[in-house]
Amino acid sequence: SGTEAMDALKELSPEVMVLDVGLPDCNGLDLAKSILEAAPATKVVMLTMHDEPELFELAMDRGLSGYVLKEDAVSNLVNCLETVMAGKKFVSPSLAPLLVERFEMRKRLERDRPGLESLSPAERRVLKLISQNMTTKEIASSLSLSPRTIDNHRARICQKLDLRGVHALVKFAFEQKAAL
Repeated sequence: SGTEAMDALKELSPEVMVLDVGLPDCNGLDLAKSILEAAPATKVVMLTMHDEPELFELAMDRGLSGYVLKEDAVSNLVNCLETVMAGKKFVSPSLAPLLVERFEMRKRLERDRPGLESLSPAERRVLKLISQNMTTKEIASSLSLSPRTIDNHRARICQKLDLRGVHALVKFAFEQKAAL
């Protein structure tokens, strides 16, 4: 359960945790987010039967280190864990088309919005967090920055992407979430 996983995280400080999307008391993706916030060095792998693009995108957006389909578990779980422990990401080979699509979306977005390439790494992080429906205060807290610094990043992002106002920025971030 999610409660047991959080207790194990505190007690054992594992290097890697393997979760399922469907847990008795919570959503595994929400639990993964909580784990990564509480212990950023812990790597999280999702072992699931779900191959829907939306869930996969959400897992990638949450910063999971691995995503293994249960149908591939026998042949891929050990490889996934070795790959993740070596500091790399792992996705079940049968999900490769989703990775290619994600990459192509990012390239299309950069071509259609040339200003995107001029964003600094900090501005990209802020834009990504905006796409996750985080407020300025939440972004500031998660990045250990002041809300004023986040507001400055927002303003520069709007300027570089030729967006007029906060609403246009939020709309852009939501529409392009998968490509960011």
